[in-house]
Amino acid sequence: MAHHNTLQGLFRKEVGTLAVLFAFFALTIFCRISEFRDIQSWYGVLPASFVFTAIYFFLYRLLLRVSVWHLSLVWLSIPYFIFAFGWLQVYWAIVCVIVWCIALYRTMRAEKNTGLTINGSRLAGLLLVLVWVYLSGAGGHGNQSPDYNMHNGRLLDLINEPWPVHFTEGYWATHPEYGPGHTYLVGYTAYYLPSAWIGKWLGYDRALECMHVWTLAGCWLALAWLWKLSGARTGLMAAVLMIAFGGWDIAGVCIELLRGPHGDSWQHVWAALREYMSHASEDTGSLDFWPVGQFRYFFGNFLSNSSEIFWSPHQTIAAWVVSALLLQAFLSGGLRYVFFVYALIVYWSPMNMVTTALFPLALVLHRGAAGIREALSFENTLAAGAIMLVFGLYYLSGSSLVNPAGWLWQKTDLSLVWWVFPVFHLLAWGIYALIVAVGWKLLPAEKLFFLVLCSSFLFLSLVSYGQYNDLLCRGATALMFAMLLLVQRRIHALSEQRKFIAVLCVCLLLLPGTVSCLQHIQRSILYRDQQVKPQSVSDYRDGWEFLGSADSIFFRFLARNPSADSHVKAVE
Repeated sequence: MAHHNTLQGLFRKEVGTLAVLFAFFALTIFCRISEFRDIQSWYGVLPASFVFTAIYFFLYRLLLRVSVWHLSLVWLSIPYFIFAFGWLQVYWAIVCVIVWCIALYRTMRAEKNTGLTINGSRLAGLLLVLVWVYLSGAGGHGNQSPDYNMHNGRLLDLINEPWPVHFTEGYWATHPEYGPGHTYLVGYTAYYLPSAWIGKWLGYDRALECMHVWTLAGCWLALAWLWKLSGARTGLMAAVLMIAFGGWDIAGVCIELLRGPHGDSWQHVWAALREYMSHASEDTGSLDFWPVGQFRYFFGNFLSNSSEIFWSPHQTIAAWVVSALLLQAFLSGGLRYVFFVYALIVYWSPMNMVTTALFPLALVLHRGAAGIREALSFENTLAAGAIMLVFGLYYLSGSSLVNPAGWLWQKTDLSLVWWVFPVFHLLAWGIYALIVAVGWKLLPAEKLFFLVLCSSFLFLSLVSYGQYNDLLCRGATALMFAMLLLVQRRIHALSEQRKFIAVLCVCLLLLPGTVSCLQHIQRSILYRDQQVKPQSVSDYRDGWEFLGSADSIFFRFLARNPSADSHVKAVE
């Protein structure tokens, strides 16, 4: 009897494995075939679909067997090791790698190595995120936003040029006022490095496919954290929330219409709104950046998850993962490693480094003198300090100190737009904050995290940095995902209490925030074959922002000289 039950269990396991493989294969075939309008091009899809089915299944098995804590730390850390041996002089690279490896090992030991339980609903969630990534433009799949001339160009520069990337050709490298002193690539290129390393050996096309896999791995990690930190068993719903989450931008558009020439009656506003929505796929900017017209300068916005990943995956995905790691540190009291975890965002997104700075500080200072003593660990001092020092000098060699910056009141006349500020905050995140705070007794760690999150939102909106206020637009990525984590925890708590009417009300309050997601997905489906030609940073219109000085401390004392031996031409 026991032998029969064992055989039956093995049979069910094998059937389950085959079902997962078939689901990945069928979806891969569908997504890749849908990219071609010419039926003759479909024949080349089948071999690639077998290969990527195997890759997706491997990532799926990793989530089953390895802790999401461990996977996240490794995924975030890989670009640092590549950077160390590609940019730093050998002795500095060895020292940094040894220190970072010790800190990584000690931080990984903070949590048991237990994988996720993935049921049918969670598998459906993974598949839905896979479709989302296929639509996002990453890796050359789906409609690519105009920013991909920069994304694809950075990848191509990292493939074609020796490391550290040093330009000798191009507009900015030869500019009489800017070049030839500022000719080194300086930017947050962590997202591109693993794919670029593959591209140096296998070429640009293979690097793009690697970027697709790298993007998917990060998105699956973010989704896994949403499951883990919320306790949600309905994995598909969590995936939908992750994809669709955003501020009430459509309400901002309605305010603009009310204040415009169509605002004389509700009938005219409704007609104007219908006209706007009929052309929504052709104009994503007016929805995502509705506050710009009200603040009378490029204020930006706290953007939706879909907007962020379709336009700036190089900063977005790591910001999601790090915000989840920080919440985990708050819940588990992880003072010994919180600054090391925080420092891992530096190379991925310095904007999100700035906006999340209050979190580790608050966690440590909240514990007083005892917290400070516990936080003086190897991970937080030597390892995090080494990351901050190396990349601080790296960024200082570029344009970080000369980018446009100022306070909100220096950019606009607050006496004319005083009402916009509270309305913006209410629509962007305030409604979600009310969902979290009203009627829910937060744990002490949750309460501290929530207060720091609200404070960060408020402070961020007072500062302007970058030509298009990138600090606010991109730096809010981690904050918006942190708010999503708390909202999902709230939904789970209500479900556990069987307050299903309250759950329904929360879901209804989330609906207006889905419009940005629907707009970007519609655009990607309608213009799915729109690809953007890569453009070198040295020729990019704002390329000067990503060029560093050869006379800086970093390139004089830390960086190695570009070696012709590492030069592999990927595209003629």
